[in-house]
Amino acid sequence: MYRQVLHAPQDRRFLRIFWRAHPSQPLRVLELCTVTYGTASAPYLATRCLVQLVEEEGESLPIAARIVKEETYMDDVLSGAGSIEEAIEAQRQLQQLLGSGGFPIRKWCSNSPEFLEHIPIEDQEKRVSLAERGVNEAIKVLGLLWDSSADTLYIANETKQSPHPQHRLISPVIVLAKLLVQRLWQLKIGWDDPVDEDTARQWNELQVSMSLQAHIAIPRCVTFEGAIAHELHDFSYASTVAYGACIYLRSLFADGSAKLRLLTSKSKVAPLEELSIPRKELCAAQLLTRLLVKVIPALDMELRELYVRNRIAIIQQHTSGYRWEYVRTQQNPADTVSRGQLPEGLKDNNLWWNGPEFLQRVEYDTDIPEEIPELPELKEPVVIAAVNVVPFPFFSRYSSFRKIQRVMSYVLRFIANCRIKVPTSREKNLHQTISELRSATEAIIRVVQQVHLADEIHRVINNEPCKKLANLRPVFTNGLLRVGGRLDRSHLPFESRHPIILPDKDPVVRLLIWQMHIEQLHVGQSGLMNAMRQRYWLLNARSTIRQITRKCIGCFRINPTNTTQLMGNRYQEWYRRHHSQSPVWTMLARF
Repeated sequence: MYRQVLHAPQDRRFLRIFWRAHPSQPLRVLELCTVTYGTASAPYLATRCLVQLVEEEGESLPIAARIVKEETYMDDVLSGAGSIEEAIEAQRQLQQLLGSGGFPIRKWCSNSPEFLEHIPIEDQEKRVSLAERGVNEAIKVLGLLWDSSADTLYIANETKQSPHPQHRLISPVIVLAKLLVQRLWQLKIGWDDPVDEDTARQWNELQVSMSLQAHIAIPRCVTFEGAIAHELHDFSYASTVAYGACIYLRSLFADGSAKLRLLTSKSKVAPLEELSIPRKELCAAQLLTRLLVKVIPALDMELRELYVRNRIAIIQQHTSGYRWEYVRTQQNPADTVSRGQLPEGLKDNNLWWNGPEFLQRVEYDTDIPEEIPELPELKEPVVIAAVNVVPFPFFSRYSSFRKIQRVMSYVLRFIANCRIKVPTSREKNLHQTISELRSATEAIIRVVQQVHLADEIHRVINNEPCKKLANLRPVFTNGLLRVGGRLDRSHLPFESRHPIILPDKDPVVRLLIWQMHIEQLHVGQSGLMNAMRQRYWLLNARSTIRQITRKCIGCFRINPTNTTQLMGNRYQEWYRRHHSQSPVWTMLARF
């Protein structure tokens, strides 16, 4: 797929390589004309080309356009249809759409032999033998193995980390590995440190058991023929060591029966800090909610009500209208995730793969949870009024302080003109005055101080001690926090006696420092700091100015690194002349 995407000619100079067929040949400089696997931009460029192809050609091919947008992962297309005719039509549109962009599609595979009769043999996917699992042939699908004849999925035995979703089907096994890693973290064992015998034994048992996960057969199809309705049932549970969530699709039949299939699951180890079980249960509910946010758009199904309290801002936001019910531990499949289970036990765990028995009937009774007398997490509601100062959006829109200053000046002029009722008295000059620019600068710094120094301003106003700025004896004048000091009786200007305090981490302040560095003709660090001290007092001034001036390309060019010529070896005559057999004091005695 990557090799079908051409780079723009002006960008190929950034993809040059050296090449020669033999060490005796001179090096050749080549430019890569197509997207190359391994570069950081390759996945985006390839996917973006597919999106652009859909935008340009997808209007006449709606089925293929939807599949490419929603059911394509890089160069793999995973889709389906309700009938053979729909599948054949989707295959035709996909070939036409992707072929128009230079992406010939091949490696077709299906669980329907009738569909494969329309595909040439050379365009069909090659299968691998899985005789050790009792399977004749299978294909690889995003980290899983698919036996298309039986429509069954198997877990691929891969020790390397994989981004594929296969681990979401065997979360009870994965949580055991997570707990082992957490144990190593608690013991503070380094990468090269030997582990204790108990940890080594647990790892060996887990490693041997992980090889058995390849024998777990998972039905690919989660729906059943003849179902009259479908529901989504989700479970969460927490134990002392971990918590997890799992989601099932429930198919209802006319005879009053129902069947469930596992869709996905997720597990997390409990934090090292001590938490009560109810609090962990709440964390599990939150984990389930976040998992639902990803699953529901793919299924496009309507769910029911919601239950839970306390840390439920995220839960209420994403699951309003759903119904939450209590499930006993013995009937909760998420309990398997929270406690973990080895593959040999998970293979025959009917509760995990098919859900609880009471959901296999259309009508079922729900349990009533026992009341918990006291919870340490329950707290009395506290009302706090807080004001959050957010910088203006244009602060981050421009990379020049003078540009921000002029924009703020026009904003202040607009506000002032709106307050003047007589139109003839309003300011209409196209150019900004010096006083307007100075007022704009003070307004910008006022916002910056409210963002970074709000607590210090509050303490100064209330005459409370301010530890962070205690040495500066700060004062709050005209809405600005300034340095106090002992220069009130001097003849210096007011701005020099009481410079404005600037935080060092704000981007606007750094733009101001850069602007003064340019206007001061690229003065050095000490000169720039002295120039700023005429009006401003920058916190951590020396290190902040050093960071900014070191990025100046102009200063770097005029201050090149000096190099010195290395002296060569001395001649042999020098050694003969200076290392004669005569003692040094004999020669000195002649004077």
